Amino acid sequence: MIAEAAREAGIDLKGATVAVQGFGNVGANAALLARTLAGAEVVAVSDSRGGVLDRGGLDLPRLLAHKETTGKVTGFAGAETISNEALLELDVDILVPAALENAIDASNAGNVKAKIVAEFANGPVSNEADAILREKGVVLIPDLLCNGGGVVVSYFEMVQNLNMDHWDAGAIDARLQRMMTSTYRAVSETARRREFSLRQAAYTIAVRNVVEAMKARGWV
Repeated sequence: MIAEAAREAGIDLKGATVAVQGFGNVGANAALLARTLAGAEVVAVSDSRGGVLDRGGLDLPRLLAHKETTGKVTGFAGAETISNEALLELDVDILVPAALENAIDASNAGNVKAKIVAEFANGPVSNEADAILREKGVVLIPDLLCNGGGVVVSYFEMVQNLNMDHWDAGAIDARLQRMMTSTYRAVSETARRREFSLRQAAYTIAVRNVVEAMKARGWV
């Protein structure tokens, strides 16, 4: 999702700066994948006890070891301590709120400087903040898209089980890449054509697909 949004926005992910609020299972993996798959620089992360910032890029394996040992990201050698609130307002290319619902609301949305906000948490941007970010020209990738990959792979598992088949990791990754990429492009095209936000477009397509499936089954 982020790769497609960056491509459309003309952002080269290699060297792009990333801040992640929420360095748990979701946020930590998002940070690692941003670095290993795209070459992005993760400059700030946070957890419930505070955050750390290194504008040259955090050493994520060392930071993960530090968190495992201490139970927090703060106190990481060579990094500046920042608050969760300050992390959301950093001047970065990509902001990943992966912690709390409504972390970005009407009170702080105007201070968000990221070009792309990717909702890895459930509902981290309030409705009021959504409108503010759109007015500012920020690309907001809704949680419905960002969190879709896990559900897609669960579907792949179901298909394999029903067919008594087995796909290797490469096949899963390739199928997931195709489905997520095509989904983002369909949502983006709908958003452009109907002058919707990505969130509105995603829900429009989702509801339409449910209705079509219900018709095909003779339920309506």
